[in-house]
Amino acid sequence: RGSLHFQLANALLRTGGVQVPRDAFREDVLPPHLRMNFLVLDDADKVIARSRSLPALRERHAGASQQTYEKQSQLTTGARTWVFGDLAEQQESKAGGRHQMGYLALADEGESVGLRAFATPPEARFSHARGTARLIRLVMARDLKPLRKDLAVNVQGEMVYRTLPAHPLLNPDLVAGRDLREDLLDRVVMTVFLDGQEPLRGSAAFDARLTMKRGGIGLSAQEISRSVQSSLESLFRIQSALPRAPAPTAVDIRAQLSWLTPAGFLLTTPLERLREFPRYLKAIEQRLEKAGNDPRRDAQLAAEIAPIEARYRERVRTERGLLPPGDDEFRWLLEEFRVSLFAQALKTRVPVSARRLTDTWMQRERAPIV
Repeated sequence: RGSLHFQLANALLRTGGVQVPRDAFREDVLPPHLRMNFLVLDDADKVIARSRSLPALRERHAGASQQTYEKQSQLTTGARTWVFGDLAEQQESKAGGRHQMGYLALADEGESVGLRAFATPPEARFSHARGTARLIRLVMARDLKPLRKDLAVNVQGEMVYRTLPAHPLLNPDLVAGRDLREDLLDRVVMTVFLDGQEPLRGSAAFDARLTMKRGGIGLSAQEISRSVQSSLESLFRIQSALPRAPAPTAVDIRAQLSWLTPAGFLLTTPLERLREFPRYLKAIEQRLEKAGNDPRRDAQLAAEIAPIEARYRERVRTERGLLPPGDDEFRWLLEEFRVSLFAQALKTRVPVSARRLTDTWMQRERAPIV
């Protein structure tokens, strides 16, 4: 499990007692002829692309590959109740003479739910949560209908939510065309019935969960929608102020927001982190106020987080699949560090500094994958 570099480091630790940092395997310093040559084959084993850069091949061909895979992997469609039996997490299939491992997950189809096999665990987990939430909404449609219009959000919040940038990691198809009230209802259902609990993969467990948890929906809907509305109001003020900010500040904040509040962030962010968003966004507002008066100081502060943040983002991009960013504790330490740099008066959830972040990163890099 994990990348070849991770497994090599673990093997050296197990067999020789040598602890090698994960970043010691520097392919970028190897001459080209020593790097692995990757091929992309079609169903007839014809080479259609080759490169010594796997990320470049993925970038170029991932979309077509995923579309083909999903077309072959549509297992069930049109369900409005649990008709899937007991779901295994994985399923092996054969296509084009090759064996493929698929990760089974429910898929939201809007007015129904399907069952699909996904190519990667993160996409399967994300889809299964959304698909399960949709199935719960279909089964409980009569109970949930009054909640939609009573959500504590307004038209401005809905407009802001519709114009958010694409998520930097997830398949764009999974987060396209977001509607605030729909995502809020999904978030409420996920909070009450799914978060912090075993994924629902069988009919008996599905029915029991609905019976046990349905009483908490109303209070959760009001709490979550009020918090989200506050965040979207802050985000609107930030978007309005960015054109007047120093250019480097605006570029950095837009990059930060593409990770913090991308399209569909209500569905990709754990609730405990969503509750911190008003503070994170308030810190950005305070930064914008100060940066206009002292852009040099703002650049100095931004330089403190830039190297470690760049390393983290690159690692997540290249090692996607090990841990979804929303569940990654280090990712939220970066947000806390930004609060400490640009809005100290707001205080941080945990003690954080450049030294602490660097030490935490080094420990993370040296820890074996288990």
